[in-house]
Amino acid sequence: MKQLLLLIFILTSNASIAQSLGEDVYIRYYLGRSIQRTKLFDETGIGKFITFRNIPSSWILEYQRTNALEDIQGLFGAVKPKFSFLNNKSFLLDFKGSSLGELNFSFRGKIDFKKITGQLSINGHWGDQRNDSNQDNYLDLNLKKRIFLHNSWSFFLKNITSVNTIWFLGMETQGGQMNFNKSTDYLTTNAYGNGIGVTHFVGESSNFIATRSKDMLLINFRVVDHTQNSYYGLQAYKGKEWGVDAKAQYSYRLENGFDLFKFGLNYRYQTIRESLDSLELERKESFGGGYVGYETFFGKKFKLSTRVNVAYHNLASWIIVPHLRFDATILKSLSATVFGGSGMRYANVLSENAQFLFSNRSVKIEEPLLPERAWYYGASVNYGTWLKLGLDFYTSLNLQVYHTIYQNKIILDLDSDAYAMSFHNQDGKAEKLSFELDAQIRLSKPQIGLNIDYRLDFINSTINNQYIQEPLHSMHNLLLALDYRLRIQNVYICDITSQFHWYGPQRLPNVAVKTVEGASYPLQSPSVSRWDLKLSFPFYAWIKRSTKLKNFIFYVGIDNLFNEVQPLSYIGGDQPFNQNFDAGLSWNSTVGRRYYGGFTYVF
Repeated sequence: MKQLLLLIFILTSNASIAQSLGEDVYIRYYLGRSIQRTKLFDETGIGKFITFRNIPSSWILEYQRTNALEDIQGLFGAVKPKFSFLNNKSFLLDFKGSSLGELNFSFRGKIDFKKITGQLSINGHWGDQRNDSNQDNYLDLNLKKRIFLHNSWSFFLKNITSVNTIWFLGMETQGGQMNFNKSTDYLTTNAYGNGIGVTHFVGESSNFIATRSKDMLLINFRVVDHTQNSYYGLQAYKGKEWGVDAKAQYSYRLENGFDLFKFGLNYRYQTIRESLDSLELERKESFGGGYVGYETFFGKKFKLSTRVNVAYHNLASWIIVPHLRFDATILKSLSATVFGGSGMRYANVLSENAQFLFSNRSVKIEEPLLPERAWYYGASVNYGTWLKLGLDFYTSLNLQVYHTIYQNKIILDLDSDAYAMSFHNQDGKAEKLSFELDAQIRLSKPQIGLNIDYRLDFINSTINNQYIQEPLHSMHNLLLALDYRLRIQNVYICDITSQFHWYGPQRLPNVAVKTVEGASYPLQSPSVSRWDLKLSFPFYAWIKRSTKLKNFIFYVGIDNLFNEVQPLSYIGGDQPFNQNFDAGLSWNSTVGRRYYGGFTYVF
C-alpha cells in the first residue's frame, strides 16, 4: 500500500513547510536536532526554538540557511525564514480548521504612504480537543493557545532607510495524560501533565545610511525579552532571558569597484537564567568588539572574502574568530565556493535539550561548562540554467560538504545512566561532517516543479569513553516537494502541493533497565516517512464577472497520509511518577492522519 501511495505522489503531485497547524513539521522531519547549535530566526538564547517552531507556515516562502559571519558563533550557521511577499495596499485573511479540533487564523496587511511602508501580521491558534487515537491514555497532540504578532514600519528618506520591527509570541500548551487538569493536578501525582507558558518579545531597528554612491553605514539595535514557565510531571522549569545588541557597520568600496572593506563594531549584553527544581543556572554575558572584512575580485570570475572578528568576553576573555571564503564562477551557470573559519558559543543546556526533560531523569552537571569552540571548512558547487529539451524547464543543483571539528563541545550523556542526563565538557573527539544536496526542476508548461533536498550527517562524539553517533540524530534526511498547477482545456482548475519526508534510523540510548517488566525498547529507531498533500481552488480563475467571491481561495489537505506514529511513546506510561517513566525518546510524531480545510481571502 505504501509503495502505491509513493507512486501516486510521483505521478500527481511549493512545499507547505514550517508547521502543519500544531506541528513543526519541517523542523521535526528534516532539520531535526542538527540545528541545536544554530542561530534561529536571529535568536541564540533560550527562546530560539520555541519562537522558530511557532512561526505560522502561511507567512513563510522558504527557509534560508547561511553562516552569520558577522557573529562570533557564525560557524554554527543560521536558519532564517524568508517571508512571503505582500503587494502594496493589500490585506489577506486566512482561516483553517482540522479534524483534530484545531483552529488557525491569520491576518496580514501592507499599506504604503509616500515615504512610509507598514506591515502587520497576526496569527492566532487554538486547539482544545483531547485526542487519543492509540488509546494509551495520553494526548496525541498538546492542547495549545497561541498568538504571534509582527509589526514593521519602514521609513525611506533621501539617504536613509530605517526598518523598525517588533515581534511578540504568547503561548500556552498542555500535554500528558487525558485526565490531567492543570488547575487541580499541577505538580501533583493526581495525573501526569506537561506544558509550556511563554512570552517572547523582540524589538529591532535597522538603519541604512548611504554616505557615497558606493558606501553604506548600517546601525542596528535589538532587544529581546523572554519569559518561560514549563512543567514536566513533578518538575518545574523557569527560564528568563533579557538581552540587548548594538551593531554598527561601515562598508567602503574603492573607486576601482573591485575592493570592498567592511568595518564593524558590536556589543551584546544578555542575562540567561534557567532553573529546574533546585538546579539553578545563570549566565551574564557582556562582550564587545569589532570586525574587519575585505572583499576583492580577480577579474570577473573569482572573489575572495575575509573577515576577522575580535571581541572581549567577560567570561571567555579575548575571542578571535576568522572566516575565509573564495568564490569562483566557472561557467555562466556553474559556480563553486570553498570556505573555512572558527567560532564559539555558550550552550543553554536545559532549553536546548528540553525534549529529554519529558522523563524522570535527574540532571547532572559534572563540572563548570566551558564555551563551545570549533573550526570548520567546506566547499560547495552550484549549477542552474534553463534548458530546452522538447519542454522549457529550469534546473538547478547545489552540493555542499561541511566539516566541523570541535575543540570543546558540551556533551550530553544519556547512556551511562538511564536515570540521569549528564552534561560535561568534551573529553575526546567530537565532529560533524555533513553532505547536502538541493536539486530543483521546474517546467513552464505544464506548470510543475520538483524540489529534492537531501542531507547526510555524521554527528559523532566521545560519550562514556566511546566515540559513537550522538543519540536521536538521523544520518539520512530527505524532503521531496512537488507542486503542480492543474489546467483542463486551458482553464486553471487548482494547485496541487505535496511533500514527502523521510529520515533514517536514529541511535537510541540504552534504557533496558527501565523495561525489565515490560516490552524491550530498541537501541535504534526505524526509519520514518510522512506524506502531506494539499489542493487549493482559486475562485478568481473560475469566475469571470466582477464579484467578491473572486477573492477567495479554498483549500483542503491531508497530513501524515501514511498515518505513521511512534509506538512505545512512553516507557512506563501506566506509572508516570515512577523512576522508570521516560517520555523523552521521541523519534516520530504521535499525531496520526489529519484532515483540514480552510480559505484565504485577499482584499
